[in-house]
Amino acid sequence: MKWKPNGKIAAVLIALAALAAVIAAQYLGFATTRSALRVGYVGSAGPDSWSASYVLLDGAMRHRIHPEGDTLHIEARTDGGSLSVRVEDEAGGVLFQEEDLGAASYDVPVTGPVWVRLEGDRHKGGFRIFS
Repeated sequence: MKWKPNGKIAAVLIALAALAAVIAAQYLGFATTRSALRVGYVGSAGPDSWSASYVLLDGAMRHRIHPEGDTLHIEARTDGGSLSVRVEDEAGGVLFQEEDLGAASYDVPVTGPVWVRLEGDRHKGGFRIFS
């Protein structure tokens, strides 16, 4: 007797494949996780950079960046509210943390892939993070 997959098995396999694709995209730096309200958000996220401008960001976002060099450049523009940033290495060690970026730029020394977490408190403006 031949085994034929039924609809339930196919659905489970498709769901598992989709979950694996999301996890791989996050790990490789092609996806951004967020628990934030974004209004008028126009952004770009790749493996070695992340940037956006928006009318309002309220909440947290996280993105994995694979810098091309040994320095990560962080630029922020603030028209209102506040924006905080935290950069962690793969082991979870904090490489850089700033509570209110304002309108500033920073250079952060890095040795490999990093996780960047941004948290906006009714922030109006934008950011650019690149290597």
